[in-house]
Amino acid sequence: MRQGQTAAGETVMKTTSTTKSQGLPWASAATGMCLVAAILVSGCDRAEYEAHLARTQERLRHLDEENALLGYPVLPGDRPPAVFIRLPANVSATAKPVADSPWLQRFPWANRRDLVPVVEVYLGAATRSLNIQEVVAEFASTIERQGGQRIGEPATRGTLTRFVRLADPESDRVPVELMHFSYQSREKPNWPGDGPTELPAAVVYRYDLFIDDSPTGWWVVVAFKQLDRNATELLWREQGVSAAWLLRLPRFDAERVARQRQLALATLRTGAAARTAAQWWRN
Repeated sequence: MRQGQTAAGETVMKTTSTTKSQGLPWASAATGMCLVAAILVSGCDRAEYEAHLARTQERLRHLDEENALLGYPVLPGDRPPAVFIRLPANVSATAKPVADSPWLQRFPWANRRDLVPVVEVYLGAATRSLNIQEVVAEFASTIERQGGQRIGEPATRGTLTRFVRLADPESDRVPVELMHFSYQSREKPNWPGDGPTELPAAVVYRYDLFIDDSPTGWWVVVAFKQLDRNATELLWREQGVSAAWLLRLPRFDAERVARQRQLALATLRTGAAARTAAQWWRN
């Protein structure tokens, strides 16, 4: 991945392009727990064993879902902050540079059959010399410099979002709290190279920013850019875009995309936990 530095901070993550079967280290860890539980059953209270077995089965179901909906991870780089996160399936693990913003990396939609990208992920780290509102403002300014036009009010802050990590090899349940900001933007996200060279009108995207404030000395930003198909279709109809173009807008399962986002965020690790997760993945 490209590395650089601005006032906002330093990009230090890297991606993997290995061809190993996805999720095997996690599955092997959970399966090993099953075997240990079976061996120890003779020395355990029945209720305690059944509770342990139920937790293990729950983790295995979670792993199956994670491996079905997520793809390859971003792995920690050589310099801090260390970050690990698995990306949604159909999002490339090969980072693309973001012009005028060395602190951010973009992970593009991989299905080039679609007229426009459905989901993209931005990942970056900003130093604590900036406050949280300055980090969000810097991200929004970066999108606007790329040609996006923000719709309505500035990014709005939501309540802390809680996730539970069931696939963590170190424990059954680890609560995760992330600050959540969101806003909409109109833009023309044309595919490079062999994709469409021009669109009949702007496309509406929703940006959801999740910011981790773990004690690493950095703000770790994970932003999901998702096509708002309904808002785009309404905008195109208002502007007289032909029905042929409307039919080419990608259709997707919004609930599946939302679940992918939730699962991806549940894999987010920073600092020492990120390096531990990366080691499990590599093994």
